[in-house]
Amino acid sequence: KDNCVSTFDEIMELNLVPAEYTWLLDKLRARYNQKIQKECVNNIGKIFGSELDGREKIEKANHILKETVVGIDSIHKKQIYKEGSLADSAEGRLKHYEAVEANPEIARGTLTGLKEFDRITNGLHPGELMIIAGDTNTGKSILMHNIGVNAYLGTNNPCRITDNIRNDGKNILYFSLEMPKESIERRIDACMGELYYMQLRDGALNEEDKERYRQIIRFQMNYNKNFYVVDMPKGATVREIELKYIEVLETRFKPDLVIVDYLGIMSRNS
Repeated sequence: KDNCVSTFDEIMELNLVPAEYTWLLDKLRARYNQKIQKECVNNIGKIFGSELDGREKIEKANHILKETVVGIDSIHKKQIYKEGSLADSAEGRLKHYEAVEANPEIARGTLTGLKEFDRITNGLHPGELMIIAGDTNTGKSILMHNIGVNAYLGTNNPCRITDNIRNDGKNILYFSLEMPKESIERRIDACMGELYYMQLRDGALNEEDKERYRQIIRFQMNYNKNFYVVDMPKGATVREIELKYIEVLETRFKPDLVIVDYLGIMSRNS
């Protein structure tokens, strides 16, 4: 007990220099980064030296690699995004208001196509999390699907485009843990083309609907926005979804809206 009190008193008398603390923190990050990498190599080596079959070895090794990448990424994330006093940002806030007053589009988020919701929220804004909750078979997936399609299209109606396509839609990243990619895409096509899903699925469109289907396919091919579907297995974790998001962000495009269908069939991070 006396030793603990003595140690505590010594710590309280220390004079910390912020610059030194930052330097030490950066060194700790680098060392921990090395530790994670070494553990990754060792664990993968153990897997390939085990009696598992080839497929199991690859799956377990891939899982370790994914966990390692996410772990390294989390080391360098900052927990504080912004800070400061009202006085420091007062002039900037006034300028931002004046800019929004002159151009209201600045403050508009991703519109969902739900008029009353969009009126109240002015759209979904970066960093916001929205959870759609409800009983089984009450239309949660359909609602999320329609929000994604509406945001992607913007003011375009792909069945009635006669001139140039308006590029005012949004880039959508859609995670499906329940339906296969082909079914999601078919549902999107049916929604955009105002077609019956089952007729589209069964190849039973009449000539008028078939021409409408061709039109929305042409629209998707020429549109400069992305609706990117990721078919993930049931039970995927938040880390696995985050890792795929980072991959899309770094190699393909920056999503304006991310939809995950759905929370109830995800698993906790191990």
